[in-house]
Amino acid sequence: NIDDPGYLQRVAKSHLVGFSLKAVDARKAYSGAKKLLENTGASILFGGIHPTLFTHEIHEEFQDYEGRVGVVIGEAEGLLETIINDFIGGRLQREYKRERKVNLATEYVFPDWTGYPGSQFIRSVETSRYCPWDCDFCSATQMHGRQKRERNIEELELEIARQGNFVVIVDNNFAENLPHAREVARLLKKYNKIWTAQSTLEPFIRDYKDGGELMRLMKGHCQNILTGIEDPSAGYDGNRSKDPEVYAKAIRLLHDNGVSVMGSLMFGLDYQTNSIFEEALKASINLGIDLVLPQIATPHPGTRFHARLKEQGRILTPDYT
Repeated sequence: NIDDPGYLQRVAKSHLVGFSLKAVDARKAYSGAKKLLENTGASILFGGIHPTLFTHEIHEEFQDYEGRVGVVIGEAEGLLETIINDFIGGRLQREYKRERKVNLATEYVFPDWTGYPGSQFIRSVETSRYCPWDCDFCSATQMHGRQKRERNIEELELEIARQGNFVVIVDNNFAENLPHAREVARLLKKYNKIWTAQSTLEPFIRDYKDGGELMRLMKGHCQNILTGIEDPSAGYDGNRSKDPEVYAKAIRLLHDNGVSVMGSLMFGLDYQTNSIFEEALKASINLGIDLVLPQIATPHPGTRFHARLKEQGRILTPDYT
């Protein structure tokens, strides 16, 4: 918490401080980074979706701190050794970027939580890094691509075994590849973990038609699935129109196995009117969504949504924070 009076004191002895951030966090992160730069000898390394898509913004924001601020563009695996060596040698670069996507099966490095108080950190596990859908409003595919990339199951078991009782699966689309999802769910059950994940809903219907193995593995262990419903009244998901009954059927299957559903809804789409709030509420209740996560439709750079609005002259500011 960079607003905590003890923030500077806790990190004052740090040499290189990393900030991974999204657009919503950017201004606060910039403020915290400047506090460090002005009051300590630390250098700063930015990474994540926002720094990748808005690298120029960081360069402009920190132009007075040349040589002390660097940006990782895209994925960081395989770059950290170079970055640290550059930093130690006093030659931290403005930008670092991989030439290709990470091979998760051979290059992934999972975090070592040793020494961190478990009560202060959500223990997350990434098992895959991709999403095939390329929804027009989503920037995930700009970072991670649409091609299937999954981690080695043996390595995943080592990581899952070390986790606490509650695990957050941070994959963009956990259940998309059912054989992989079943292997991961089997490990989570083996080590008696309670877990949550993000996924589209259609794979759960496929699993049911294929015998329901994933559902059986989830029962008693998976607490919640976060899914992008976007607009339950219209079945819009940014890439294709879906019959809301597909969502309803999948949600019933999840409920039957003790899994709650958080639906991410998007407000501010062109065809929506002021009645969308009441319509979305009624549709969410009818579908059986347990918790709603409202989102403002935001045209992130690199998405088709952004390209369309830019072509129409509707992007009024480059500031997404």
